[in-house]
Amino acid sequence: MCELQVAVDRSVCPDIQWCYRLYYKLRKARGASSLNELSVSPDVYTEERINTVQQSLRQCVDVWCERMQHSPELLVPVCERLVSESQQVTTKG
Repeated sequence: MCELQVAVDRSVCPDIQWCYRLYYKLRKARGASSLNELSVSPDVYTEERINTVQQSLRQCVDVWCERMQHSPELLVPVCERLVSESQQVTTKG
């Protein structure tokens, strides 16, 4: 990442369009390599992994619900938005 920052530093190269092209070219190349890695080793969702994530999510929600009692002005709007977005995803899918 340090090389990328030096390469797109405008003090080194004042042509901003060249910097953007270089940045996206390097980013695209890095993304393509990560996609190849994914196709070689696909993500596996085991029952154990799913259960672990469910447990973590439940713990987070419990903490949020507890905090909501103490500072509703901070959490109620966020939670309402999260629930709304979640419902939209489940009705579209």
